[in-house]
Amino acid sequence: ERAEIAGAPEHLPDPGEDAPRQALPALREAYRAASQLYEKVGVGADLRAEQARAESDESAALAELDRLTNKVRTRAAQLLEGTDGADGPSRQAAAARAESLVQLLETRASAASEQLGRLRGEAERLAPADGESRHTELPGDRV
Repeated sequence: ERAEIAGAPEHLPDPGEDAPRQALPALREAYRAASQLYEKVGVGADLRAEQARAESDESAALAELDRLTNKVRTRAAQLLEGTDGADGPSRQAAAARAESLVQLLETRASAASEQLGRLRGEAERLAPADGESRHTELPGDRV
């Protein structure tokens, strides 16, 4: 059984008659309890892997942050300090409002682009065919 215990000496000196003798089952129980306690407080491979993942995520986030301009960082700091950045639900609500505004602006831009295309087409259709500019002269008092 000593072979199972790492670091146990091969030969033990004879205990003196004064030394108290403990029962082998009690020693086994003490060893088992100490082994369980060691496993509880020991840092396992899963914790080290989790730490490595967290450090990797942190470095990726820092790299992403470094790509942002100072203007964006300043604006983000202002938003986080305001009521919209106070907590998670507030940030989610603010993000939803921002997304809604982005969609509204994209719709407006698309409508303006369509109108611009129609007006250009109409201007080309109404332009004189001979290339000569035809316009009405304003009276002198209106110039």
